[in-house]
Amino acid sequence: MIGVAVAVEETFGPVDNVERHALACVVAELARVHGWVLDAAFSERIASISGLMLSSPAALRSGLFRALGPSLTSGLDEASVETMLRMAGMRAAVERVGVFGDVPPTLRALVGMNVPLAGLSLGWPSIDRYKAELACFRGEIVFAAHLRRPENVVAALARVAEALMLAADRI
Repeated sequence: MIGVAVAVEETFGPVDNVERHALACVVAELARVHGWVLDAAFSERIASISGLMLSSPAALRSGLFRALGPSLTSGLDEASVETMLRMAGMRAAVERVGVFGDVPPTLRALVGMNVPLAGLSLGWPSIDRYKAELACFRGEIVFAAHLRRPENVVAALARVAEALMLAADRI
């Protein structure tokens, strides 16, 4: 028996900068609520948030707080900002995630042949779960963000093998 493992990011279809769009929406909302003026320097600080900082809501929250600095973030509740980022991420996913036309029938055919499926997500669990649902993916998804050391790719791949209950050479 064989199993199929897929990387959730960009595998099921095109993604149009979901995380950065979520960040822009949250910054605009915070600016509106707190009366911040979104000048060029402000925009540059936000644009300087690296792609690595976009990897999870918690990382993005941390990057946002660093980019804005203590004078702007002193009155912000970190948990509330992270919640705002998560919600904005889901709204952005609805607008900005597509599915390649051949993916759902291919996944259904694999399920019909009883081929075990597993996915590996290095991104936001809520967004990647939504991508998988749109693509009709029915396998287990291993979220690196939920692992004890999310940056450990070997551990993530071992977890995918466990999910498939197969040896690595069968995947």
